[in-house]
Amino acid sequence: MALVFDPQSGRLNAQLWGVAAHEGPGVSLFDGVCEAGDLRGCVEKAEALFYGRGVAQDQARAMELNRRTCDGGWARGCNEWAWWRAEEGQELDLALKLAQKAVSIKPKAAYLDTLAYVHLKRGELDQAEQQIRRVLELEPDTEVYKKRLEEILAAGR
Repeated sequence: MALVFDPQSGRLNAQLWGVAAHEGPGVSLFDGVCEAGDLRGCVEKAEALFYGRGVAQDQARAMELNRRTCDGGWARGCNEWAWWRAEEGQELDLALKLAQKAVSIKPKAAYLDTLAYVHLKRGELDQAEQQIRRVLELEPDTEVYKKRLEEILAAGR
């Protein structure tokens, strides 16, 4: 077994006999890591639970884990929690606060994209466009961000 932290993605990648962390037995690795206080493990476990990757889907537990990581100052936990709320069109005021917190902790393109997406879902098109243009300044060649800008502009027509 090996746990390897990828600073570029902010992910803790686990391999257990060649099984990726988001598959079957690899998921259980994050239980112990999370319980030991390593917020990276909690974020990984939350993602697996939210999407049902290698474990029974449990979105309520996933939200609880991301609350824990966000409260602990882990930007990715705040960001994923914000994205999930926005994606479902629920608790958009909370999603906005979470996305803003993620960006304040670590102002990277993916988190700014979530902030833009939350503004879009709230119907705040000027703010959404402003944020996605910040994203494109950081990563001008990333297609998903170009498509987000198109989505925002189309919503304003």
